[in-house]
Amino acid sequence: MQARDNFSERPPSTSVTKGVLSRATCQRQWNGVSVEAVEWRCANESAFDLTSSHYRLGFVLEQGGGYCETRPHPGVRDGYRHHGRPFFNFSPPDMRVWACSDEIQYTRSIALTFDQATLGERIDEAFDLERQSSPRLNFVQPQLCQLAEMLAAECKAPGMFGDLYADSLVVAILVGLMRLGSQAGSPRQQYRLAPWQLRAAMEYMDARVSSQLTLRDLATATGLSQSHFSRAFKASTGVAPYRWFLDARIRRAQQLLLKQAPPLAEVAAMAGFADQAHLTRAFSRATGTTPAAWRRNRRR
Repeated sequence: MQARDNFSERPPSTSVTKGVLSRATCQRQWNGVSVEAVEWRCANESAFDLTSSHYRLGFVLEQGGGYCETRPHPGVRDGYRHHGRPFFNFSPPDMRVWACSDEIQYTRSIALTFDQATLGERIDEAFDLERQSSPRLNFVQPQLCQLAEMLAAECKAPGMFGDLYADSLVVAILVGLMRLGSQAGSPRQQYRLAPWQLRAAMEYMDARVSSQLTLRDLATATGLSQSHFSRAFKASTGVAPYRWFLDARIRRAQQLLLKQAPPLAEVAAMAGFADQAHLTRAFSRATGTTPAAWRRNRRR
């Protein structure tokens, strides 16, 4: 699933807003889920409509100068019960939801929108969105908010792990949302991949190190849901799929550096990195030295 960038800065629609001066947005799509990271500039008291025609999971990551909260109507106060901490809101399609604030000059947020079919394809079939998830407003859950912070950073400036990393974050956030609706304390069995599934996943990644890879690809190759595959792969290998895939790219780069003498830019392209700088950052972090120094020391 190819990510899509759409950066813009514009004033919001005046028909549904109050006190919002501007918003800078970054829109991307991973794993069938639309992701929008937004930086808001406001003037003291503000209100704007967040109603969506899809399921919407919105996180307020930072509040500057005051407090904000989400309300079913702009005039109905909830009392800012999160006390300025990061919080999230989950609302079903077409539920009227308003973001309101007092004395806020700056707010940073991220929202995921999706439909029920998208959710069912990505997480375990045992989860039922309508049964296990009801609307949640101004809900504090540090683990989910931390995942959302990581996704916001990836949305604004994609890192070295590629789309597979963002796919994994999206699935982890959705699974976390569903687990909030499950019975507290219910144990979850730890599954590992069968030998053929582990071999199929590793061979699939090795064969595609120079391409973009999605979590859906790997789940399909092993006959599992995306959430089940992610958990079982990490239980089997000790690392997440995106981490193993990056290591596979490092191994391919090392093979090229040892056996051939192409320019580093070509090594980067053949090993699946965006450019030479991307290769150098990832290679140095993994090995403690640059690709050029690594090749020089081993080709003497």
